[in-house]
Amino acid sequence: MEYVTALSAESLFRYGLSTLILLLVIFILRIGLHHSILEGVELAGDTRRRWSVNIRNTLVFASLVGLSFIWAPHL
Repeated sequence: MEYVTALSAESLFRYGLSTLILLLVIFILRIGLHHSILEGVELAGDTRRRWSVNIRNTLVFASLVGLSFIWAPHL
């Protein structure tokens, strides 16, 4: 029984670390893309907002897909 608990704790740590890395990468991507939209390109306000929303929605979808792939074996 101890082996099962140790294995679960180890896999939980691995999945948690993978989740943290995924969310950190998504966060860094969002900041970089958002900064490039706001500062780098000459766009109208409405177009900037649309791009910002599209980037946010795409990254939220990517994070949900990534989290489901990470946690699928444990669920």
